[in-house]
Order: sequence, then structure tokens, then C-alpha cells
Amino acid sequence: TVLGDYGHTVVASPDYVARHGAPEHPHDLVEHQVVAIRLERVWSTWPFSRGSEAARVEVTPQLVVTHADMLDDLVRRGEGVTVLPDFVAAKGVADGSLVPLLAEWALPRMPAYALHAPRKRLARIVEEVLDTLRDAMRAGASRAAAAARS
Repeated sequence: TVLGDYGHTVVASPDYVARHGAPEHPHDLVEHQVVAIRLERVWSTWPFSRGSEAARVEVTPQLVVTHADMLDDLVRRGEGVTVLPDFVAAKGVADGSLVPLLAEWALPRMPAYALHAPRKRLARIVEEVLDTLRDAMRAGASRAAAAARS
């Protein structure tokens, strides 16, 4: 079942930006310290778009971690630039511990799924949980969009 989708935000700490500057174009990221997460693989090609313009950037992460909390912590401590799901980045942007970078450029949106056993009709409680998750995805996307605009 599709719950919705989410975007991504390139972020760094205010301290990192003060020391290294902010990239003005996605290709500038190759000059920055990149911190990445390894799930099934490291996402090292970042496909940006701005209107009809596209920019594919091959980054070489200097630090790779396997846990999202560690990634978030390293970036907040000024260790580099990373890409976070917009709903994760929104809190740090709102409290000032993260700075959104390249805000006029978009990264691909990703679908979010709930996996469940195939049935003609799901139990009512399962349908309610899925509806709640869909609502939370929409609310998170709205908060992330508002944070990106501010």
C-alpha cells in the first residue's frame, strides 16, 4: 500500500557553512566534505533538478555510517554536508541546528510503502493505522515544505 512520498533536503550545520561556505550549484558539492549513510548501498549520485535544468553529481563521501541517528549527529556537529529525508531535516532546520542548502534544486521524491499480507479486505484497525500513516506523511510533507520556504 502506498502511504505517500517524501523529498530530500541537502543540509549542513551553521558551523560547517561558516567554515566552508555554502554550495551555490550542485556541482560545488564535490568540493565539500560529504557524510553519507549506507543502507543497501551508499547513495553517491545525487540527481538534482531545477525546472528543466538537471545536474547529476557524483559525490565521494568522506564519512559513511550505517545509522540515521549517527548521520544526523555528525552533520549537526559540523562534520559535513548530507542529504536527509525532508521530514527528518525539517526539525533541525526549524530549530536552527541545520541549514538547508541548494533550496532551489530538488532531489527525487521517494515513495513510502506499508507492506502487509495480501487480503481482499484488511481488518478495520489495519485500515485505520494506514490512514493515520498517510495523514502523517501528508502533514510531514507540509511542515517540510514550510520549513524549506522560511
